[in-house]
Amino acid sequence: MKSIQKKRDPIKGLILERQREERISSLDLAKKMHISVRTLSRMMNERHTDEWQLKYVRLALWALNVTQEQFAASLTAGRR
Repeated sequence: MKSIQKKRDPIKGLILERQREERISSLDLAKKMHISVRTLSRMMNERHTDEWQLKYVRLALWALNVTQEQFAASLTAGRR
């Protein structure tokens, strides 16, 4: 039986990390992104951020005050 290896998702990791740091609930994040909590939950649990529309990635990062440096660092972390 083959093990299913999940693809690394540094953007989602950054979103979750910043959500904890900023103490922003999923409800508040969804409101800032102009989507329902259910949609946000489905995106976070069922889809890789590669499959998200770019506007939702941008909105999430904006809502969580992620700098360009933090974003770039998250993409390169773990690739060494």
